[in-house]
Amino acid sequence: MPDIAVQVISKRALARDVVALRLAPYHAGDQLPAFDAGAHIELRLPNGLTRAYSLTNAGQASAPTHYDIAVSADANSRGGSVTVHDKVHVGSRLSIAAPRNHFALDHGHQRVLLIAGGIGVTPIYAKASLDCRSKCGKFLCLSGLFMGVIECLRIEL
Repeated sequence: MPDIAVQVISKRALARDVVALRLAPYHAGDQLPAFDAGAHIELRLPNGLTRAYSLTNAGQASAPTHYDIAVSADANSRGGSVTVHDKVHVGSRLSIAAPRNHFALDHGHQRVLLIAGGIGVTPIYAKASLDCRSKCGKFLCLSGLFMGVIECLRIEL
């Protein structure tokens, strides 16, 4: 599938050193491909780099009008996160590859354990917010944060 032209329609701070981008079709009338919770897109950046970011708006997965991603500023960035934070703004035109999911959830399970650390938190977020709530009876999510603090969440549905 060829690249998809998108435009940044919003950029906002989610936390210190984390920004959320909302990407919509660049051409009026174009539709974005559907995706499953946990999917990612490859974002082609203005500096020529390509970086993969998980889609966080899983609630819109079947008929998305936009894609949401979260990008953490990395002190050891090789140019991806720094470019997103410093050079990508509302109105920027970018290219993306269609969503792919290497992390599909088997919906046959009644209980699911989700474990993530660092960059793995964003696909887990999408899975926990959509897949597990709608298709699994119970799930437990463990997340190791960047500071080494372990955060434990238990949500019973």
